[in-house]
Amino acid sequence: MLVYEVRVTLLGVELPVWRRLRVPGGYRLDMLHGVLQLVMGWQNSHLHEFVVEDGGGDRKFFGIPEYDDTDRGLLDEQEYSLGDLVREPGERFLYIYDFGDDWVHEVVLESVLDSEGEERFLWCMDGEGACPPEDCGGVPGYTWLLACLGDAGDPEERAVAVELVGEGFDPGMFDCGGFNERVEAGLRHADDYDDERPDMELVMELKEMFESGVMPVTGMSVLEFDGFICALSIHPVAFEPGAWLPLVWDTTGEGAMPVWTSEEEAQRVMGLLLRYADGINSQLGEEFPVYMPLFEDFMYATAEEMLMAAEKWTVGFMAGAMIDGEVWNRTRNDEDGLEALMPFLALSGMLEDLADVGEEMPMDLKLEMAEMLEESLWEMRAFWGESCE
Repeated sequence: MLVYEVRVTLLGVELPVWRRLRVPGGYRLDMLHGVLQLVMGWQNSHLHEFVVEDGGGDRKFFGIPEYDDTDRGLLDEQEYSLGDLVREPGERFLYIYDFGDDWVHEVVLESVLDSEGEERFLWCMDGEGACPPEDCGGVPGYTWLLACLGDAGDPEERAVAVELVGEGFDPGMFDCGGFNERVEAGLRHADDYDDERPDMELVMELKEMFESGVMPVTGMSVLEFDGFICALSIHPVAFEPGAWLPLVWDTTGEGAMPVWTSEEEAQRVMGLLLRYADGINSQLGEEFPVYMPLFEDFMYATAEEMLMAAEKWTVGFMAGAMIDGEVWNRTRNDEDGLEALMPFLALSGMLEDLADVGEEMPMDLKLEMAEMLEESLWEMRAFWGESCE
């Protein structure tokens, strides 16, 4: 995996505002948007876009096409990555946030690294200057605010400015710790979700439940459960909860059950599981599905952490893929089916059951497999839809 060291600079402001951070080159632009919002300090309450200019002066624009009312040919940011915009040190692009205030950020690629072992691949290394307040009028408005907050400012105007930004606002203050703590916690910026992404409060509630003493030690984790329900949602055979819940409680199939402290607790947990499953079914049932594997909704400080999360998700997916013996045998014995399954098999540790793979797969290859999972998921969805009806 290639790791990009980039410097992000807010253009036009009097006091320097910039950040230096490491980001995987494979990050999709919508994920990069979330990272930039968090590391800069914005609230993700406005539209945005990425702008790249080629050597001939032509520009390409990347963003969310459904919100674009121009004829510029806006490209879908979910189909491109950071590595598609810049590849060599010194190359740059613009990130524009809030089309009213027009906050323009210049993103410059400073170096390209290979991630190895514990090296952090999403991290803020340095920076300077506080993020301007949202909706303050862009660079002119922020300049006025700073003048009002200065010692020579008019007292009445200063009172208005303080009301806008708060008494303790320090335009020169920035600390990488806030961003890095969020990365360590594994959570994306809370406002980086649209209405079709998972309810993260529900995810955290499920996570707490799965990690509680109620669940058997052989039960699923929240990442495994997400992968499991994903597989069931695209599976050619429909299953009632009574058919799949035993695997949630005990992945070994030996019949361990939760130890409920009350009937109310049992009903609450069942409600959480079914509500989450209904959400995944809805996302994957659309003609143009919006589902994304849950492990991609978290930030990780190291490649190893990300890989461990992807592996857990694939273990759950494979439990769902194998739930019906006839479909499973038909899939793994079909050339197209086996090809689509390969990343799931490799990361779940099941590849050795089908072939002699020799020594353990190197980490770089596993990371490549992890990056293939989402595409392979759509291939599995298509295969089961066409070949196993």
